[in-house]
Amino acid sequence: MADTVNLAVEIALKQQKFIAVLRRAVFMMALLTFSTSSFSQDSTSFNKTLRIGVLGDAVSWHIKSTLPLGQYLADKMAHLGYTGAEIKVTNNFDTLARWMESGQIDMVSDTAYVAIELERHHNGEIALRRWKRGVSEYRSLFISHADSSITGLDDLQGHRIAFEDRHSTSGFFIPISVLVSHGYQLRELSSTEDSVGPDEIGYIVTADYNNFTNELILASWVYQGLVDASAYSDNSTNISHQVPSSIESSIKTIFESRPFPRSLIVLRRDLPNNLKTTITDILRHAHTTPEGQRAIKLFEDTTQFDSLSEDNNLALDKARASLPVVREFM
Repeated sequence: MADTVNLAVEIALKQQKFIAVLRRAVFMMALLTFSTSSFSQDSTSFNKTLRIGVLGDAVSWHIKSTLPLGQYLADKMAHLGYTGAEIKVTNNFDTLARWMESGQIDMVSDTAYVAIELERHHNGEIALRRWKRGVSEYRSLFISHADSSITGLDDLQGHRIAFEDRHSTSGFFIPISVLVSHGYQLRELSSTEDSVGPDEIGYIVTADYNNFTNELILASWVYQGLVDASAYSDNSTNISHQVPSSIESSIKTIFESRPFPRSLIVLRRDLPNNLKTTITDILRHAHTTPEGQRAIKLFEDTTQFDSLSEDNNLALDKARASLPVVREFM
């Protein structure tokens, strides 16, 4: 009987030891799984970099002015694993578009034409309006010499008009859209000496003939009689260093376009929805804190970010519709 009891006790002790070993093994496996899972999560979810693309020539300047905004966004998104920002600058739109398509950049701020192109063909999504130097929107002005008989768009037929460059929203895209939508026939000229038929409007792109072009050059060409009209942003005529008063007083406005957003924020369309929402929320409220105000001011004197106005959306809808036609003049 004693032997039987001892055997039962021995068996029970062995079972307890087995159960204890089994529990320790399960615990170690769970711990290992947790550690591996945690390591894997850290390696994929942290040390992320927000990448902002810029279309421009002055690489160092654009990096210096854009990086504070990128770092501000990254700091605000630390809970999502972001630790820094990278600014990628190119003066070639096709390169910018390729970056957006391939996921090499997450965000771009640019004018309506670039934004619509990115939205339509290159994985972009227009998210917000950007106020630049206190201005939320602008128009394209068509101007002629004050002494000219040209007083409206109809009078441009049989005459020459100068545009800025082929990627300028206010100095090319909007004016072309306006003229095409009104049914005018346009023909590109090879020089300011070319003749123009009575039923057409001849246009010349000043960037094709100057290494640098701006509103002053466009106004000067009208002032000097090289062309009969030109078009540029209404946000420029009040800047004395762009268009001196002596020239401004010698020109007149013959037409104003619809208001367009001064600048737009474009996010990569295939970013996670929660990330896009977070970025837009941070930008919307950036102007409400001293830290945010400093970051956006350094970003080319940005004042704030907000939603597009109804007029802006109408203008963009018309621009989207006319884009295929405008591309023929690029």
